Amino acid sequence: SFSEINSFKCFAIIGSAGCGKSTILMRLGMMLTQNSKKVYFTNSESLPSPVDLANALSLFKERIVLMFDNAETALGYLPHLDKTLKLLTIKPIIVISTRTNDFDRLLFDFNSDMEIIEKIVPNLEMNEIENIIEILKKNSLLGKLNGMTNSQRINEFVKRSKKQLLVSMREATSGQGFDSIIRDEFEKIVPFDAKMLCLCTAIATDIGLSVSKGELISISENPPNMVLNYLERNLQGVVIPVNENNERFWLRHRTIAEFIVTEASTSSELQVAYIRLLTALSTIIVGKKFNHRSFRLYREIINHKNLYYRLNKSIKSAREVFDALRIELSHDFHYWLQYGSLELEGGDIVLAENYLEQALSIQPMNGFANNAKGHLLLKKALHIAINRNQAYSIREEAEELLFKSMTESGMEDPYVYHIYCHQMFYWIKKWVIDDDEKKSELEELLKICDESLQFHRRNKRLQTIRKAIYQTYLNLSISPEIRPKEPELPKYSLFY
Repeated sequence: SFSEINSFKCFAIIGSAGCGKSTILMRLGMMLTQNSKKVYFTNSESLPSPVDLANALSLFKERIVLMFDNAETALGYLPHLDKTLKLLTIKPIIVISTRTNDFDRLLFDFNSDMEIIEKIVPNLEMNEIENIIEILKKNSLLGKLNGMTNSQRINEFVKRSKKQLLVSMREATSGQGFDSIIRDEFEKIVPFDAKMLCLCTAIATDIGLSVSKGELISISENPPNMVLNYLERNLQGVVIPVNENNERFWLRHRTIAEFIVTEASTSSELQVAYIRLLTALSTIIVGKKFNHRSFRLYREIINHKNLYYRLNKSIKSAREVFDALRIELSHDFHYWLQYGSLELEGGDIVLAENYLEQALSIQPMNGFANNAKGHLLLKKALHIAINRNQAYSIREEAEELLFKSMTESGMEDPYVYHIYCHQMFYWIKKWVIDDDEKKSELEELLKICDESLQFHRRNKRLQTIRKAIYQTYLNLSISPEIRPKEPELPKYSLFY
């Protein structure tokens, strides 16, 4: 690969959380460095602009290896990087590690001729189990395994061999289930303020980002010296520093962070943690660029879908978090966009319109807000319009926004096509009665869907939409008396 300077390849190490992806990536980076290869390694928290990175790479006369751990936190970055770096004479080799589901989501929206080579992390094999046991023995970390024979130790791993590596090790050495170990650790954290620091850090770690010492101090209701004491004593070994200067922290593993957020904490604890964390970030992000770690953390945490799913799929709980932040964030574009999007996709369409208008009053030219406004208008045309003429009028207003967005960003972002094709499919089914007119409308919608798939050929959601449109179109050639039932699409909302 190093001699093929014109080939543009991305190697993807994929697997479940806790299976050892990051360790494999770091070890590969060390081996390459030891063999005199130049490696750029990042955990994807801080990312240079694609242009700056391309300019830096152009100075080298050899292939550079770019390694992105936790690549799911850079989903929106990699496609732009691809478009910039493929113009280089000597192209880099890209290696990413990411969870399987996130990789699939990335791949669907990754429009590129880049060759993507998947490397799936397999289950533990016998020789690997023996090596792990030997390492645990050398480091006096056998735990419950210490009093067993070697064959018994191996058997403890064999019966867990299809579990994540982290989970297997924790269960085998403690004799307890992973869930009960982590739940017990979290529940025993005292006082409540220290528990909140742990939970806020878990929220950030779960999405692949760290929290700074200053952010933790802002989150806490206690003075700075007390926060530092919590980190050194109450949370020792749970919340750990990212680097030697002890300025940024995360939980000791993302699998543990995910379990604490989704299983160990209560809904009320999560609400408090989200409110504290977002309140702290509301002042810290002022003046920060969009790719700054603090801003990326804020943007991910306030995302309406993230909030909804993490709060047990409760619109009410997500609303309560947004409402608690109204004073601190009423000036913020993202706050109104995400609150409006929450109501648009799963709540009150009247509130959605109010909140989205507030977002647009702050950033009237923002593409995301105008996409949401177009989505809102199509939903109004579908569900609120009282007659055909009103439905057509609202549709025209929506199309003005969405067609403009397709022209400006449709090649890079499939979202606008998702909105339009999905909503228009149901709009046609509801408001177009005549078969000839319906056929004509579906033909035009198929053209737009085909255009979208030229740009986003791997996108399964667009493929599903096109299939339903085409089947409905074909059914119009069948006599109404024996015509099959028209296909349905998954709901395009928080609930699909």
